[in-house]
Amino acid sequence: MVARHGQAVVLAMAFLQLLTAEVLAGAAPSARPIPAVLTGLGAVLYAAGYVLEPWRPEAVDLVPIGAALNAAGFAILGAVADRPGQAWARVIFPILCLGMVLDGVMGLSRAAPAVLSLAYLGPEDGVRLRMLRLARAAVTALSVTAFLYEGLAVRSGASRLWASAGRAACGAACWGCRRS
Repeated sequence: MVARHGQAVVLAMAFLQLLTAEVLAGAAPSARPIPAVLTGLGAVLYAAGYVLEPWRPEAVDLVPIGAALNAAGFAILGAVADRPGQAWARVIFPILCLGMVLDGVMGLSRAAPAVLSLAYLGPEDGVRLRMLRLARAAVTALSVTAFLYEGLAVRSGASRLWASAGRAACGAACWGCRRS
């Protein structure tokens, strides 16, 4: 179970790095270094905490640190995203920041259960925590997909009809996942 969760975390961090690269490509050169370092280091620490946990349980201490760095980097990215195809950044980055705060809390509860116990959510392999992990992964994947779609639609010069149809399909997928 822990190894499978580590795999999902690495995949989510890869998606978030794609999003980060896309936003940084359109940002002013002076605005690039800080969010790039924060999100890059945050992704490495966050993923390493979950991936190494089965062999080195103390590695889970890296998770809240990585989540905090990611949240700070995403907050800055939300402020520097200003290209026409990045209009969704004003919505997506606050959601991702909130998700990273939630991930940080979950990581802190694993790293220091005496300080922050979430035992009331049930066992680690219980339905509640499994659904929470699935929701965190879905929010990341759908947010990144929607954002990258907008950039592709703008760059490709697609007609308004095709761009609107794709946007509607993306929205329907997000709504459908939320309802299930």
